[in-house]
Amino acid sequence: MPVTTPRFSLWEHVLGTFTNAGYYLHVQEFSWWTSIKVFMVGMVIAGALFSLRLHLRDIPMFLSALDKGLDQVSQQYPQDLVITWNGEQLTTNTEQPQSLAYPEGATSPYFPERLLYYSTKNPTADQLSTSPYSSHLLVFSPTTFYLQNASGQWTQMPLTEVPGFEQPFTITQENKNEMVARVKRAINELRPVVTTAFVLASPFLMTINTFIQGLLDIFLLYLLLRLYRFRMGFKKVLQLCLHIWIVAQIINQLTLLLYGSLGVSLFSITFWVVVAYLLFSWNRSIMNMLSGN
Repeated sequence: MPVTTPRFSLWEHVLGTFTNAGYYLHVQEFSWWTSIKVFMVGMVIAGALFSLRLHLRDIPMFLSALDKGLDQVSQQYPQDLVITWNGEQLTTNTEQPQSLAYPEGATSPYFPERLLYYSTKNPTADQLSTSPYSSHLLVFSPTTFYLQNASGQWTQMPLTEVPGFEQPFTITQENKNEMVARVKRAINELRPVVTTAFVLASPFLMTINTFIQGLLDIFLLYLLLRLYRFRMGFKKVLQLCLHIWIVAQIINQLTLLLYGSLGVSLFSITFWVVVAYLLFSWNRSIMNMLSGN
């Protein structure tokens, strides 16, 4: 009598990846589209945890450090530099572009190398993807503000719509402290924009991050299953990884949310713990019967 594959709803698929070793016996019988849908749901959940961590932990810490850094910038402001916003264009009294590093303690692995870049010309879309623009989180041109999100995409808006640019101003050595206070208020008003950009990009970011971290694991798992004489083709191993990656990424993001960085990625550790659990849980005879492809 032929063995029928159990039918699962989408959420039963997601729950099965966490609660049932026997569920994985049926993965190779699922269509690729089913596994992709389950993986996408898992990445949305992982992305939500990532966004929550940014909102509750990383962004507040970054803004706190940035607040202190602005005070450092004020103390180190060049003696002769004059920055002017006339209501239409942002200019300086020098023709050289200006680059600003992150203040001490404000760096993050999710942000570009440097904080801010002022360009004397408005960059094109192609130029934004190249250095020096791509290595900065924020870019100001004479008329436009650009913000780079975690996936390397740019959001732009006219300076006339940026908080803090409602009225003309001039920054000099004499009024720098007043302007720093104004910048701090503008940054706090921009926080919802930054948070929204990361939230929208988080599922895509988690997908890319997962494939990058798990690429080597695919080949190692394929060789391990061959070693154990489990006859599973490479494509089916990749499909199996899609399901295990959900567990690994969600646990990784949940740990980062609760405890912060531990100095080591739990993604690969969790992946191989799950693999070891499955190998010990599966009955070899059943595995051989179901994986003959």
